Amino acid sequence: MFLVVSVDGEEELAYTRITSRITNRGDSNNADENGDGIPDNQREFEFLAILSDRKFAMDVRLVDGGIDQRSGTAILPPSGTQTYGLWIENTGDGDDEAAIDISGLQGIATRQLTLYGLPVEGPVFVPSGFGIWDFANQTFLLDVNNKPVTASTKNGAETIMVGLPVYANQSHEARPFKLYMELTLTVNPSASTGQGGVLDLTVTSVSNAANRSGQISITLDVQIVYQLEFQTEGLDTEMSLEFPEKLEFTLNLTNTGNTRAEVLIFSSESFRGWNVGLDSLDPESDCSTSGSDFSCWVDIGQTVTIDVIVRPPFSAEIEDTFKFTISAEPIETGVVDRENIEIEVLGQPSKGFLGLGLSSEQVQSGFLIILVLPMLLLFYRVGMPSVQNSLELSRRGRKQDHVQHLIEGGHENITLATMNVRHPVPFRNPSTQFALVVVTFGIYGAYLHHQYSNEMKRYANVGKGGFKIWNLIFIFPFSFLLPFWMIARLLGFLRNTKALEAITGHTTKLSFGFIMLWSLIGMVAIGGTTLIVNLLPSLGGLEFIKTLAPIAVYMWAVFVPWKAFEDSLNASWTLFFTKD
Repeated sequence: MFLVVSVDGEEELAYTRITSRITNRGDSNNADENGDGIPDNQREFEFLAILSDRKFAMDVRLVDGGIDQRSGTAILPPSGTQTYGLWIENTGDGDDEAAIDISGLQGIATRQLTLYGLPVEGPVFVPSGFGIWDFANQTFLLDVNNKPVTASTKNGAETIMVGLPVYANQSHEARPFKLYMELTLTVNPSASTGQGGVLDLTVTSVSNAANRSGQISITLDVQIVYQLEFQTEGLDTEMSLEFPEKLEFTLNLTNTGNTRAEVLIFSSESFRGWNVGLDSLDPESDCSTSGSDFSCWVDIGQTVTIDVIVRPPFSAEIEDTFKFTISAEPIETGVVDRENIEIEVLGQPSKGFLGLGLSSEQVQSGFLIILVLPMLLLFYRVGMPSVQNSLELSRRGRKQDHVQHLIEGGHENITLATMNVRHPVPFRNPSTQFALVVVTFGIYGAYLHHQYSNEMKRYANVGKGGFKIWNLIFIFPFSFLLPFWMIARLLGFLRNTKALEAITGHTTKLSFGFIMLWSLIGMVAIGGTTLIVNLLPSLGGLEFIKTLAPIAVYMWAVFVPWKAFEDSLNASWTLFFTKD
């Protein structure tokens, strides 16, 4: 209820006394039991209205209150709280008191005004003129009695300002004084989602309540908002690591909603051997871990620091890019309010020792070789004569068996005295030669082919000899022809071997048909072995047998023709150098 009074007259300080009486129409008792001359269902007030030419007015603005700083919004959950800053300015022409009227949101929220941290009850003194603004504290300067330091003019305020002990260049400024207050809204716990309303706050001069231009309004909506946010500022979402090192970094997750929430934090599924581990770095946080995930209770505005550890695949050696997602979601609403952040990690092989691409294991192996090599040289110098003697005895035993076999085959002019004939082509053990070919991945086989061809050309004038440099020059640009060229060389070597047999007058089972037969046997045996091992159940720790079995069958199918070649050449050279 407002009482507007108009005072007739033009003289300064002219006045009139006004008596007002209010009657309660719901109460018919008009007796005067207290004897004050007024019925008990009425109240009487006296006002003294004084005419003045002074200007009495107040204004109020809302911090962060939009373009005109007169409106605000609040979305709060039940029991939620939000505080607004208010600037009250005396726009009259003299010191005055401000009366503050608050209406709206009854039954939904409580309203509390505070000044310098204390509740406001009744009018508030607001001086006019200029105050001294303290940039360091972002407030107007107060004296020892906690009263604003003001002056009626800007020059007067600046005179006071430069005389302050704490004054320094650009540390303070004289500006129109405004009184800072705070308005706190607290939603009732019993309020329901969807309720709301508008709070109106009006500031007037106690000497001119009719001027109600100083007004702000705040719209309140009661609603629970779950909102999470990863802080990506300064975070590089594309990282790299070197195998086998792990990558560790931190993420900050903030609750930007309006209610305390239990948040589940987890990463996407790992694959290709990569692994992502998550944990909270804050020992005071209310978090619990469950497997690779963990959950935390996060207050409004609170930030949780997440420790992320990315581990590459074990023994990885090839560059690989791993993309994964870290997610956070309120347990109450799940995927509806989920927040995601995608991270990309590039795994690269280590440059190794001195940038040579050597792993730590390879460096350790290199140092071990350096340490072991002198000991091997020592053993070689000490034990090599004995080893050579043993090998010579073994070689003579195999050669004696070979010569005995030739004698029993009916070859003339062959006796055990042939053992004493030392010819330039050595006796070669088929098993030893084949083993050397295997451990050198075929390189020793190419060398033997070259050596055998040279020996045939040099001593028996059979064939064209070993490889020539022009062979390599021709084959290099036409590498796709290499398999066909090797087959042609193999058939030529078979022809030369049979020609050497003809010169020495003996024959063996070695032939083109023999080679084709064993090629067919090898293909059938390998295919059958592969089929059988695939039908076998899991062998657990012996699973490697399934891989070794087809390899062993292939080696056997190759060794039989190989041994036929070696036996033919050993017999041919023995007969060739002892026929006279």
